[in-house]
Amino acid sequence: MLILPARCSIWMTAMNELTENLLHVDAGSWHTSPSDHGAVTWLPLTRISDSGLWLGLDRDGSWVLGRLRDRVASASAKPSPGWLTILDMSEREFRDKLSAASSSFGLPVDFLQNNVPIDDILAMALRGQSNHWVERAIVWLHDRPLRDDHLSLLREVAGAAWAGQRARHLARRRMKMHE
Repeated sequence: MLILPARCSIWMTAMNELTENLLHVDAGSWHTSPSDHGAVTWLPLTRISDSGLWLGLDRDGSWVLGRLRDRVASASAKPSPGWLTILDMSEREFRDKLSAASSSFGLPVDFLQNNVPIDDILAMALRGQSNHWVERAIVWLHDRPLRDDHLSLLREVAGAAWAGQRARHLARRRMKMHE
């Protein structure tokens, strides 16, 4: 995606506000966990799975995914498959939980909401050849505008031999809604 200079400037301003606000979060709210790149100090924001997986932020405002007493992963470039867990709840539930957590720490709710890589997570789910994740992604796509890659992936699912009947049907129905 091409980021225009004005949009980049707005994003940088919001990111600076986020990192400034993170400086004021109580020290007791932060956790230090191991990662593939050394220790990461992060702020768990919202629990996204019954198995104890949390979505949070590091001190620089980058997304972190992990368990409180285990390894964490930063989402620097592309989300890892662990992010698919978000799809097990409704989008409304996820967004409500993230908003509540962001507000409780005095963090910019709208900026965080807009920077969760949901579209990339949905594309990963549609590519993953798992009926469960495909079906969950299509549920999330129900009320969202379709990106070109999502539409292309839905076409693939609709005709895929690996996809179950329900996944193929849901993909065709979502494509029909787009027409």
